[in-house]
Amino acid sequence: MKPGDGSRSKWRTPVVGWSVIPAEYPKATHSQDPPLYKGGRCGNINALKPDEVFVLKPGESKALEGWFGALSFPKPGKYRVVLYYFNLPYLQWSGLPIGKHDEKAIREVKNSTKCELVSNELIFTVIE
Repeated sequence: MKPGDGSRSKWRTPVVGWSVIPAEYPKATHSQDPPLYKGGRCGNINALKPDEVFVLKPGESKALEGWFGALSFPKPGKYRVVLYYFNLPYLQWSGLPIGKHDEKAIREVKNSTKCELVSNELIFTVIE
């Protein structure tokens, strides 16, 4: 599944999020679940389209872009960052879709494989 409108708020699968910890706290740990977007939302989500669902065969990869949200840092400094991608086929979607979800794509989502992926930790240095 490609991330879509609502993925950062756990309104649809996959659920995605960023964990950003200042490097000055080396003992702090990233959460086990994706940190969710807490900002305002309109209450709508984009309708699921067929091209948002894909099959990965063993050894294949897929570049994902779009609805991960901007990675932001509170101030200049050094940060430890991980990215989360959780495909949760059983997740009850929220929000009102703008248009109609593609029925075949929804069935493929419900029959997809659950996976919970967390990236390797990267170190970012933010300068003014």
